Amino acid sequence: MTVINNNQLLPTRNSLGPYQPQNAETEAKVTRVRPTLLQFCNNLGISLIGISAILSLVNLITKTASICVIVICIYLIGFLNHQDLIKEMELQSNLLSMMSKLWSIKVDESREALKVVGSSKNPNSVNIKHTDLICRTVMRCPNEESRQVLCKLHEKMKDLLRLQGIDELDWLRKCLMNKDRSGFTDGLSIQKFLQRDPESISTSRLITGLVTLLTAITYLGLDDQEGEKDTPERVELKQICVKCTKMTMPSIRESYPDKAMGKSTESEQCSFKDEFYGPRKRALSICSDDDSPPNIVSRPCQLPQLIFQRYVFTNRSWVSAADLGNIPIRANVSGTCACALGVAEYLLRKNSQNFSHKEIEILAGVMSIPTYTRGDYHTIAETAAGVYYYLQRRSGKNKYEAILPPKKAFRYGLSLMRNTAQKQYQPHIETLSQEILKHCTEVDCALFPNLKLSHCQAFAECAKREEYKRNEAKRVARLMEERERKKVNGESDPFI
Repeated sequence: MTVINNNQLLPTRNSLGPYQPQNAETEAKVTRVRPTLLQFCNNLGISLIGISAILSLVNLITKTASICVIVICIYLIGFLNHQDLIKEMELQSNLLSMMSKLWSIKVDESREALKVVGSSKNPNSVNIKHTDLICRTVMRCPNEESRQVLCKLHEKMKDLLRLQGIDELDWLRKCLMNKDRSGFTDGLSIQKFLQRDPESISTSRLITGLVTLLTAITYLGLDDQEGEKDTPERVELKQICVKCTKMTMPSIRESYPDKAMGKSTESEQCSFKDEFYGPRKRALSICSDDDSPPNIVSRPCQLPQLIFQRYVFTNRSWVSAADLGNIPIRANVSGTCACALGVAEYLLRKNSQNFSHKEIEILAGVMSIPTYTRGDYHTIAETAAGVYYYLQRRSGKNKYEAILPPKKAFRYGLSLMRNTAQKQYQPHIETLSQEILKHCTEVDCALFPNLKLSHCQAFAECAKREEYKRNEAKRVARLMEERERKKVNGESDPFI
């Protein structure tokens, strides 16, 4: 029989009770293994946490670095683009500077080209304005078509006044009230002018002589006052002038109401904040510096300084808009020019129907605008506004459609003069015209931009005011009649 040692018994999976190690060495091994495993797990967890933290830190640094790299790239791209933009701007600036220099050279060349024919014969004239050069060039060197129209008008004027005596012609000249721009001294000088062959007269002299006679006929024909000492010859001349003015249009004041509001400093002064002074007193110069009689060169006519209105009702006036737009003004829009063109059309259409819109523009460009400007009676824009008004009313347009803003009128007047000059001077006139207009701006004035609406409202308001005045006058008249009636009847006076 074999004896079994209890200390040598091994546990089985089916054994009940707690686990019992076989001996002390086994127990020691088990006891040693447990803390080592726990420590390993603990160290592994700490390491993983550290690694995670390091990775997170590295990831953050990586993200930050990525953002910095992106920012640096964007900055570099922007910097490079900025450098390109600076270079482009410098290139554009250099290009503009070069273009400006080239334009200045072109303007100087045009001035020199026009100075050959358009310079003043006065040795004291040093700084000649662009407009003066253009006006003199047009008057001295018109194209063939313009000269033919002038010669035709001279023949018609000769036929009109051929039966008039020297005294009657001198009386006609005096109708200009010393505003003669041609240098006529008496009726005899007018008669000699009409008897000459127009082809033999210098264009400057021909133009100013015709303008003077057209203006005199206009003033006499529109004057409804009859002199007590008028001779039969003067009465006959006046009837002729009245007949010549039948082609004239309604007063330009219908379209430019501020023209009727101007005042003279000889009897008035600026009394309201919406008024301003125009140019100072100026002398009408003798426009025709060719063939002018030497004894009348120093005979200037002093025109008074004018006072203009800044507003018409609640809108800015035409002349105020021109002043703010750096456009020269003298005496507001020209009504005389519109009337004189009507007389010219009557003469040229007499016994002929072949007188067109273009011929009127030719007369305006070669005759009216340069002489009015050189005589310092109206500026280019003011005269051109009168030309446009006449042409629009002549074609059947209403008074609202016959208005031209200041800068557009200025441009229109310059273009009319350019078209009447000889072909070789037209590009130079265009260059100087662009240089002039470059310094002008368009300013809204009365009736613009809502032309018909504002104009109708303004005139409606004026009509209401006038109607109120008439009704008030009628009411006062009735009260006075009632007062007189009660006074006669012995009744009590209601006013006491």
